Amino acid sequence: MDQERRNNPDDLDPPDHRNIDELEGGQRVDVEAISPDGTLSLFSLFFRPRSFFAHLISRPRPILTVFACYLFGVAGVADRLETRMLQASLKGQDTYVWIARSWPIYWGFIVLVGVISAAFLYHLGGWWYRKRLNMCGVRKPELGLTRQVYVFASLVWVIPSLLYLLWETTEYATPLAAGQGDDYGLLVVFPFLYWSLVTSYKGATTCFAVRRGRALLWFTILPGALYTLVISAFVMAFITGYIVAKPNVDQPMTYTRETFSVQYPGNWILDRDDSDFEADSYLVIDPPFADCVVLVSIEEALSAQDMAKEWCDHLQKQNGITDFEPVVAWTDKDDPKLRLCFAGTTVIDGSPYVCQVYVRVEDERGYACWYLSAKSAVERLQPGIDLIRSSFSFR
Repeated sequence: MDQERRNNPDDLDPPDHRNIDELEGGQRVDVEAISPDGTLSLFSLFFRPRSFFAHLISRPRPILTVFACYLFGVAGVADRLETRMLQASLKGQDTYVWIARSWPIYWGFIVLVGVISAAFLYHLGGWWYRKRLNMCGVRKPELGLTRQVYVFASLVWVIPSLLYLLWETTEYATPLAAGQGDDYGLLVVFPFLYWSLVTSYKGATTCFAVRRGRALLWFTILPGALYTLVISAFVMAFITGYIVAKPNVDQPMTYTRETFSVQYPGNWILDRDDSDFEADSYLVIDPPFADCVVLVSIEEALSAQDMAKEWCDHLQKQNGITDFEPVVAWTDKDDPKLRLCFAGTTVIDGSPYVCQVYVRVEDERGYACWYLSAKSAVERLQPGIDLIRSSFSFR
């Protein structure tokens, strides 16, 4: 009889207002949350979560749950992979370079490993969700229903996250390039992360007889505070220049054209999508997670002095660089070819920046390498800049 009533939402009793501990399994369904047009749809999940979870009880869909759990697993793998790639990049390691340089390999990896991740999240995540229900006054919440609420509430951030990843796949040549992109599309995903907490709270209060004050604390306030703390710490570390990846100069990438070749750190990006990029004459190289850009220009030139003056004048006008002065550190003691180096400073949005211009002329062919970087990042980035400067050679 009870099973028949659960399968028919029209026969459900109104909310039971007895003591929470007296409710078997802590389960409840608010009949007022079920509307005639409510369905197990994404629209209901995102915008009418109480209706969604009420229908989830009355019309369980095992296959839909499995699919939702798998999507959760894939997004979880992508999230952890990006974290590991970031950690490796900050240390100047190439641990995940075989994944970071190919979208087919990246997607193949997260799609396959997503199966294992789904099982892990379903069991461990479901266990923690059940523990939180216990702390909200529910003695023995039904384990299967607990896991379903946890998984479907997570879809609120999982789906936007995967859609954003698909967009990055079409916009960037490699996952590594996507990680260093200048777009702010990821900011669109953050609100869904917080909205998933609201959805989780509504799922818990719809499906279980929780103490609402405790549920608000355990399902929204504490997780929301943790998210805010982590995101704020990352943003502040990036703004202040604390997050600067160590250049991987031990395993550099080599860019070769008919007339020249140059090396750059293995975890830096040759930005072919930049509007100024020209394969044979103007290269844009971006260090990851750093407010810095390195550029290489190849052009005809008779005099290193004239070429250097031209670049210094251009940078003074374009970026407000001042105090360009010769740098004695780069001389031609070890190389008879004429080399010049100039350095200047500027202030952008209240923060100090450093700019250096290196110039070399050989057989009427000129090579200029210059960078503009936040002053706080220069010391850590210098080995990578030196690699680009010193490895360049005409062919």
